[in-house]
Amino acid sequence: DYYADTKNYKQALRAYNLSIQNNPLNVKTYYKRAAIFALNKQTNKMCEDLRHLRDLEQKRGADLYRKYCEKNE
Repeated sequence: DYYADTKNYKQALRAYNLSIQNNPLNVKTYYKRAAIFALNKQTNKMCEDLRHLRDLEQKRGADLYRKYCEKNE
């Protein structure tokens, strides 16, 4: 979170990618990475993470996916 807090989004993404690689069920990291993608206007990647959260039955992830991504399909 240090990198995200200091707006070093490239390093934050590296850290989040590594975290997800080590623990693919870490839903908090998917939310954080989706937020970084949103800040960088990488909508497709944000939607991939939100879709994954939806598939993991995360209500908030499913709601965000419906709000921001379904219209893009």
